[in-house]
Formats: sequence, C-alpha cells, structure tokens
Amino acid sequence: MKSVTKTKKPNDKSSLGERLAYARTSLKMSQEELAGKVYTKRESISYYENNSRTPDVFMLTAISKELKVSTDFLLGVSECSLEDVEMQALYKLTCLNEESIKYLVKKKNEKDTWLTLVLNFLIKQENSDCNNPILSRLITYFKAYNLSEQALKVTNGDLKEIKDFSFKEHSLSQVTSGEVILTKEIIDTVFLENINRDIRNAKNFFLAEYKEEVEK
Repeated sequence: MKSVTKTKKPNDKSSLGERLAYARTSLKMSQEELAGKVYTKRESISYYENNSRTPDVFMLTAISKELKVSTDFLLGVSECSLEDVEMQALYKLTCLNEESIKYLVKKKNEKDTWLTLVLNFLIKQENSDCNNPILSRLITYFKAYNLSEQALKVTNGDLKEIKDFSFKEHSLSQVTSGEVILTKEIIDTVFLENINRDIRNAKNFFLAEYKEEVEK
C-alpha cells in the first residue's frame, strides 16, 4: 500500500485544494480511497486538490463528511476543521486549539474525572483570592523567556528584582557578592522553589474541596 505524506497545515490564505489535501493526508487516506468513498474518480480528487476544478455543493458535503471536517474549513470560512457543531463552538469560545478540544472530549467520554477536577480547580484558583495560583505562576515563567540571556551581577549579597519574580526568601538570596548569574538560572531556581511549595499547598485545598469526587 502506498504511503500517504501529510501536507503542511493550511493558513488563512490557503486554497480549497490545499485544505482538502491537508484533511485527506491527515487521515492517511489516498486520493484513490477518498474517491471510492465519495463515488468519483481519483483524477477528480486530484483536480480538486490542484484547484483545476471545484467540487459542487453535493460533492463538497460528501468529501467533508468522509474527511471529518467542516465545509467551512474546506472553503476557508473558518480555520477550525472540527465537524461537530458543539466542538466548533468550544473552539470559538475558548480559543483552545483543536487537539486540546479533542483531548478533553476524549477524556470526558472515557469518564476520566481527574482531568476535569484538576482543570476546574486550577481555573477556580485564578478566580479566587488565592495568593499564588499555579496557572499564573506557569504563565509568568513562560513569559520570562526573553530574559533568559541576560546576566545580573550580585552586589552586597543582594539580587535586583526581576519583574514578577521575587527571590528574597529563596536560596539565591545568599549568593556570593560579585558573582555573575544568568537571569535564566535565577528565574528557574525561583520558579521551581515556588511551584514545589504551591503544589503542595494546592494539593491540600484540592483534596478538601473534591474529597467526595476523588473517593468515588
């Protein structure tokens, strides 16, 4: 059987043919296989993908069903290829990518309640008076990537403050005066010390709040 090479993901300027080819190859389906499923010739699928011809509305609908994508995606009206209307709504409302939405739905269908409980807990932290919500910690850490190549010189045993990071109570506050440390090392050390403490604290709150659910 001839292997199928996945084409690159389309962008907002991609043609119907490029989107069709991407959807087909994502399923590792050959042109011959797709043609057989929609009752047409392989050459017709090739013409569509080369933009030499345009499928009529009936053929477009049939193709979208076989490729499990929306007709809006094939026509370039939407960047969301999800066929399910409810999943399309989630895409628009949350800005989560398709892979994340599919994964969440898969876990829900598998009745994996732990994922839902933990996600709900982390998001609830953001909307509460929690002093150190874990998601905010992660976001701050990832946003600090552009500081990673900077170097700071320690003066009189103290470190300058880096925006959103405080290290007065951490091991780095005791470094030798005159020592030069990469900002990346500072941020990594502070983050890891913070996140270890925060996760331990969060675990107690999580178990207290969801005790009944986790014991089912």
